[in-house]
Amino acid sequence: MIWFSLLLLGILVLVFFRRRRLPRSTLTAAALLALAGLVTAGFQLFSHPEKRAAQKRLVSMSEAIGVRIGRVLTEELPPGGKVLVLHSGASAYLNTAKDELEGFFAGIRRAIAEKQIEVLSYVPNLAREDRMIFASDYLPAEVLQHALRDHPDARAYVSLLGAPFPDVRSLPAGLPPIYAVNVYNPEMARPLLRQGVVRAIVFPRPDAHPLDPRARRMTPEEIFDARFNLERTPGS
Repeated sequence: MIWFSLLLLGILVLVFFRRRRLPRSTLTAAALLALAGLVTAGFQLFSHPEKRAAQKRLVSMSEAIGVRIGRVLTEELPPGGKVLVLHSGASAYLNTAKDELEGFFAGIRRAIAEKQIEVLSYVPNLAREDRMIFASDYLPAEVLQHALRDHPDARAYVSLLGAPFPDVRSLPAGLPPIYAVNVYNPEMARPLLRQGVVRAIVFPRPDAHPLDPRARRMTPEEIFDARFNLERTPGS
């Protein structure tokens, strides 16, 4: 409807520039038709803002991951308490990292809201240069030590930094379950997955294809299934 109204507006502009060559009756009819189109477009634009917002809203891949992990947490955790999301902070990377983080937090909070679990962002108190190296193959034990010290009552950790190094002896004692995102070497993470130290891992599908713009109209579940795999501790 809005495109049709814009077409009418274009006709009105064309008529205006050729007004001296057209009879008055044609000018009047064109003006009334264009005016009616503009009124209709205005009504559509302002009468259903919530419907428009839902249509325009795009689901990012990071939000789709957040929704999926949030549903896993909903299945495994009791109500209440808090979950820490471990990451290195958007300031350590490109500007787009802020949007990706916001998308992930929007997804996980929406999925976990029914359990009334608080989701907290956790960035270790380290220099920016030190945090930049966290985009590696493993979640550093140092980050886990900081998290345990600062939030000893957390029910779970969601790591955006991958899974820990697969050696339990290198990990601090008393860790809550870890749900690891951005795992690029799932084979190395599976030993901790089998032991239950890591409860779930998310990693890219080897057969995934780039999503075209229309995929942004897909549901979070469809986007996740098209691009990622989720593995959980056996029996969970």
